[in-house]
Amino acid sequence: MIDNNKISEIYLGELIGNFCVILWKSKVILISVTFLFFTFGFLYTNFFINKVVPYKISHIILREAPDIRLGSEGLRVRSYIGSVQDLSIDSYMDAFTRNLKSIDNLEKFIEEEEIAISFKKYLKLQGITTREFLSDKFRAIDSNKFYFIFPNKFEGDIYLNEYIYYTKRITTEKIVKNLKRIMRYKLSDFKRNLEIAKRIGLDNPLLVSDLRNNGNSSVTITSMEANSSLYYRGAAVLKEEIRELEKIINLGEQSFFDFEPILDRATKPEGYNEVRRGHLPYYFLVLGFIVSLILVVLKNLYENSLVRKKV
Repeated sequence: MIDNNKISEIYLGELIGNFCVILWKSKVILISVTFLFFTFGFLYTNFFINKVVPYKISHIILREAPDIRLGSEGLRVRSYIGSVQDLSIDSYMDAFTRNLKSIDNLEKFIEEEEIAISFKKYLKLQGITTREFLSDKFRAIDSNKFYFIFPNKFEGDIYLNEYIYYTKRITTEKIVKNLKRIMRYKLSDFKRNLEIAKRIGLDNPLLVSDLRNNGNSSVTITSMEANSSLYYRGAAVLKEEIRELEKIINLGEQSFFDFEPILDRATKPEGYNEVRRGHLPYYFLVLGFIVSLILVVLKNLYENSLVRKKV
């Protein structure tokens, strides 16, 4: 006895197969009708319902940090925390550029800074969110050249200049916060070793003599043991190191990264028209495909009815 489910599967497979054959035989109709609908939608959109929105545009050129100026006290940061990636110029500029391109960062600037209050009110009246408007209005032309597109009624060049300084401040605060966290850890380590030096009565550095061969002669080198624990430096030295570290930790952010990020300030706003075409051609493409399927089905039904009449 044949299983009914098996019969249904066979019948469904034959049905799908026959339908695919019909579609293949009618491919000219499918392609032609779909293409005609898409072409009509494209032409109609471009010639009749294109929406030209007047904006203004401003460009700005940035400079790379020529050096990381850590200030007279800050120059000793490297000696305390060693080779830290955040202290390299390339690392700082990478972080700065990433923040600059971030829509999240630009959105925060618009939301938080007083200079952008009127702009925020404008977006609210237009019924669009800050993110929706900014998604394609701020772009990089080159590695150090950016542009900002904005409504006619605003001084976007001023916004652009202020956004650069805002991003520099945000980037600097984050990196310096991380550096100071490392230095506080070092400070606690110095203080712990100071207590040890006091307990063992070591006030001055413990010097170690090292006899080394230098060609035909021997040289005795006297120094602090580099690989020994910090308390071998002695309480007097450690107190000075702690004072120095505390001074560095209390420095302001600008003492760590002090440079002018703008090479050429934002240009005066120029006219810029944005053309909005919408998605209408793609809707016509889908509609054309549906209509072509209907035509193929009707054509097949008509041909089958003629065959039955002849029989």
